[in-house]
Amino acid sequence: MKFLNNIFMLFAIAALIFSCSNSSEPQKTAKDFTVEGWTSFSDQDFASAENSFFEAIKLDTKMADAYSGAGWAISYQHKYSDAISQWREGLINSEGNADIYAGLTIVYQAVDSLDECITAGTTLVSMDPGYTFEHSEEIDISLIHGIMAAAYYGLQDYASAASEMDLALPANAPHDSNDLNALLKSIMDFLGLQ
Repeated sequence: MKFLNNIFMLFAIAALIFSCSNSSEPQKTAKDFTVEGWTSFSDQDFASAENSFFEAIKLDTKMADAYSGAGWAISYQHKYSDAISQWREGLINSEGNADIYAGLTIVYQAVDSLDECITAGTTLVSMDPGYTFEHSEEIDISLIHGIMAAAYYGLQDYASAASEMDLALPANAPHDSNDLNALLKSIMDFLGLQ
């Protein structure tokens, strides 16, 4: 009997030690995973960023910044339809997330969904006319206007394409919507597409 009491006591002590060691480590929150995701994104470790954002979403399905980050991390891995899905889900939780609209503008252009590109871009411009993506300063409102110009050009709305280029590159305004070759060259040069 004494032997059983000793074994029971050992199990009780082990359980107590185990429970104490687990409780001293705080659990990561959705915000913690989101910050971790943006850090990985900044380090260009997009797969790790994606995983961190998904962990955040598991903990808080309403965190729009986690959906935004997941979309950006996925898009940088060229998985555009998955990025669009994440951003659409994020918009259910926060229609006012400018980063999501910026991502949608860029990715819709990449997948040749030109009407959707223009809709997302127009929403972003009306929401934040001075937009800059805090995680990559290369993505700003000028780039959004340039991408929208390319979309309008692809839809053969040359007047709107020229207007968007005037906003993207005001130093070269006005852009002539009647000189299609010059307009296309201006758009391609602006976007770095030769």
